[in-house]
This record gives sequence, C-alpha cells and structure tokens, in this order.
Amino acid sequence: MVLNYGINAADVKILHLRVAMIYGEGMNKTRLIPILEKELLEKNTITIYANGERFVNQIHIDKLREYVHVLIDSGPKVFLTLVMSTFL
Repeated sequence: MVLNYGINAADVKILHLRVAMIYGEGMNKTRLIPILEKELLEKNTITIYANGERFVNQIHIDKLREYVHVLIDSGPKVFLTLVMSTFL
C-alpha cells in the first residue's frame, strides 16, 4: 500500500526504483563478485556452480548513482523511493 496523502494535489510524480543486485568498490570480500574477481586474478578462471539457467540482474554502484542523479534532475517535483534488495 502506498500512502500518498496530499501528493496528488501537489502534482508530484512518484517513482519507485527497485534495484536487484548492486556491486562495487568497498563491498564485503566474501560476496559473489569479489570472490569471482579474486579467482580470475589468481587462477585466470571463474568457477560457476550452476547449470547456467538462472539470470541475475546486476548493476555497478557508480552506474546506479548516475541513473539516480538523472531521475532526480529530470523534474522539479519527483519523489524517489529506492529499494535495494541485495548488495552482492
């Protein structure tokens, strides 16, 4: 349920941005992307334990920041909600 009391009268756009998996500098070294990067640098291979049928949306934190800036700058009255489900 979205509580938007008074928002319709104020002509405010609501944008709900749901981000799946974010990766980037400073993340926990025990997460997926840092483990894969380390293996690639040390062994020049990446081991994937799966059958390749799962599709995962990932976005780098810098690219996400660019998108959020564009959305914020796109209009004078934008209410942005950002939901981040996982930081790889």
